[in-house]
Amino acid sequence: MFNIILGVVCLLLHVPDDPPAKQNAPQRPPANEEFRAAYIEIGTKLMDQRKQWLAEKDDKKKEQIMKDMINTMAEKLLPLARKYPDARESFGFLLECAAAGHEGGIQLLLQHYDKRTDLGDGCLNLAMQSVPLGNRVCETVLERSTNPDNRARACLGLGYWLMKKGDAAEGQQASDWYAQAQKRMKQAASDYGTVKINFGQVRGMQTVKTLAEQALNEMASLTIGKAAPELSGIDLNGKPLSLKEHRGKVVMVSFWAHWCGPCMALVPHERELVERYAGKPFVLLGVNGDEVSQDMLEKTKKANITWRSLQNQPKEDQPKLSDQWNVMTWPTVYLIDVQGVIRKKWVGRVDVKQLDEALDSMMK
Repeated sequence: MFNIILGVVCLLLHVPDDPPAKQNAPQRPPANEEFRAAYIEIGTKLMDQRKQWLAEKDDKKKEQIMKDMINTMAEKLLPLARKYPDARESFGFLLECAAAGHEGGIQLLLQHYDKRTDLGDGCLNLAMQSVPLGNRVCETVLERSTNPDNRARACLGLGYWLMKKGDAAEGQQASDWYAQAQKRMKQAASDYGTVKINFGQVRGMQTVKTLAEQALNEMASLTIGKAAPELSGIDLNGKPLSLKEHRGKVVMVSFWAHWCGPCMALVPHERELVERYAGKPFVLLGVNGDEVSQDMLEKTKKANITWRSLQNQPKEDQPKLSDQWNVMTWPTVYLIDVQGVIRKKWVGRVDVKQLDEALDSMMK
């Protein structure tokens, strides 16, 4: 809960004075204005509570301070959530209440949003981004929602959240997370298998059963300690390229695309890695999610992406490489050792410090 509240508190400290109003400038919606004023009003108290939390050593007392923080927010924001049930500010705050176990907020969340799939989609979004305590939101919706579409999304989201915890862990701890994730994915496939979810550009319309089974397959073959499956096809210039031809080298597999902001933000560091390990047994192998065109190739050249990338789907009748590796979030990055075994995995934004440390260790 503290991780969620901290982000709000930090924002409170950086609310700038309003600039002079421009003639005919659009006005903020009333909900936006009132939520903003409420956050400013409680900002000082929240920061004082944060200082108490940081100074406190006793876990039970720290937990009570956290509850006090959400209560401080709820006193001002719950009335606004009732007043503006359709405002995005209301939805965001009520999701925070669910993460913190605030009963009044949970009741209002279910009352306002359980009739539509926004609630389930919110669970999935929190899970796919590995938001701290996102699992609590999913658990609450799964247990208390009366809408099977939302329960389906919450169950699947909980499976994804647990799976990502496994991806970030090692050894027995990773195995324990994966075991919990497998249980939820099997539940999702069994209880909600026919529910369809639109994953947009990444996957399109898919049934929960298909998504859950793909996740189970990923945990069986694409987790740390497993031998990496083959990746093969043609590169952006139409030449054959495969993962197996680099056996005996440390390989960084990066699923990326020009339309993916975090992917492109990683490119400068990837370029540094290519330069750092030039002449050493290291390969950066991309899998590109764009449609190949002259414009796309020019963008790649302009971005100074000199390493080779496989086309994700060179022909319409062929399965996408990202589907074969169950890529749900871009970028997804794997580190594979000289024996072809997966040693590290990042889904979404990559911690470059962790990446560097892992590579330094593997390259010794």
